[in-house]
Amino acid sequence: MPQTIYRDPPMETEIKLALDAAHASRLRRHPLLRGLEPTRRRLLSHYLDTPDLDLMQRRLALRVRRVGRVWVQTLKAETQVAGALSTRPEWEARVFGPAPILALLPEEARDLLGGIDPLRLGILFSTDFRRTAWTVSRAGAGMEVALDEGQVLAAGASRPICEVEIELRTGPVEALHELALLLVEAVPMLPEPRSKAVRGYLLAGAMQPAPVKVPPPNVQPDEYAGEVLCASLGAALSQFTGNLPGYLEQPEELEYLHLLRVAVRRLRSLAGLATSLGVPSPGWQSGLRALMATLNPARDWDVFLADLLPAALSLLGDPPPAAALLAELHDRSRQARQTAQAALAGATRTVLEIEAGLSTPPGTGVDAGAWAGQILDRRWRAMRKGAAGFDRLDAAGRHRLRLTAKKLRYAADVFAPMAGRRGQIFMTALSGVQDRLGTANDVVVARHLLAAVAGSRPDLAFEAGRLAGAMAALAGRRHGGAERVGRLLKLKPFWRSP
Repeated sequence: MPQTIYRDPPMETEIKLALDAAHASRLRRHPLLRGLEPTRRRLLSHYLDTPDLDLMQRRLALRVRRVGRVWVQTLKAETQVAGALSTRPEWEARVFGPAPILALLPEEARDLLGGIDPLRLGILFSTDFRRTAWTVSRAGAGMEVALDEGQVLAAGASRPICEVEIELRTGPVEALHELALLLVEAVPMLPEPRSKAVRGYLLAGAMQPAPVKVPPPNVQPDEYAGEVLCASLGAALSQFTGNLPGYLEQPEELEYLHLLRVAVRRLRSLAGLATSLGVPSPGWQSGLRALMATLNPARDWDVFLADLLPAALSLLGDPPPAAALLAELHDRSRQARQTAQAALAGATRTVLEIEAGLSTPPGTGVDAGAWAGQILDRRWRAMRKGAAGFDRLDAAGRHRLRLTAKKLRYAADVFAPMAGRRGQIFMTALSGVQDRLGTANDVVVARHLLAAVAGSRPDLAFEAGRLAGAMAALAGRRHGGAERVGRLLKLKPFWRSP
């Protein structure tokens, strides 16, 4: 009988980072690794599933890997990802060859596979790569740094693999982030939230790439506020890293950028709550501010071209704007997108810094229910004050109210599930106000974009002016929101006693 190998506990904790193959030699020469003797192995892995993709639907990954002359069967369960850090249960056993033997798995693992016929399992895709691994002892921890270079293979297609996995073997998880930060200082790398299994399913056509929405955690009133804060930051960070590869690979899919900005705004809003728990404002705030400064223009252009421009053209009528103006608009949008992509490619350090603090929640005896009341009452008062005399507010006043609504929304997102239906009703009304204020602000921003084009391209000023006139008419159609604001202000806040 093959030898069964189990970890106690059967949990894998690692940081996964992607890098350009051209930078792999820089990693090998890093001072922390240069004096260590690495192990080098070729790893050929076959991933199995049923024709109905039962394992994928259960968020399981079953592989059989050849390591030298030995075959090892591994079952991995659902991954928890926050930033670049992932943790997942896994069970391993040596087997005779490339066919799995599910009976070797422990009962808790077999329970996850209940009802799946082993005879229906077949190879869906494979990975073939060379692993160079160093054992690193640092900060009281034992870790493995593994550089994987190879490819994913499925249905006659292939996709390159070049990534670093820093796995914790013993010691505190903080050591992983310390080591990752030191490596990232010398080698450009990106968080890689997708496992090799996910990339294999994508290549095989069993999954389609899609933007990632991560809901806020399910908060209970008696939880400690510090734990709630860290869980909420982790959810926002997961949304950020979950959409990062998609935007870098498919920038034309506008929802990726939208969700990236939402994630950054949530992170910034949540960080602003730290001081209410007696915690200094996190140092990574400056990195998020700089990042948002590059994401905002790209999103402004996306909204302009995808939403507002078609509506404005329908109002403008004949003759349509000159082709030179349209070309200039698209060129500026492309430049803004490239700037945003470059900024995102340099955000790894900020991601790791945020992630490093999530394992140590602020020590406070305040429970989530009491904390929610303190935070939300303050932001609710600001909302009511900003909405006073709504019909008389100018564009600047509505813009300030929109930002106030955002701050209330991101804080309320965390606590609304505690209130059940009352929370849902309140959040629906608040979202309606935020959406109406947002669409009105989009038109204002679009007119500023056109003014900038006219100012720098006098030859296009007349055409830009015509289009700006159509935007002004569009602004009139998208004006409003008083009814929604009034409806929101009549609601009793969900965080107060019924």
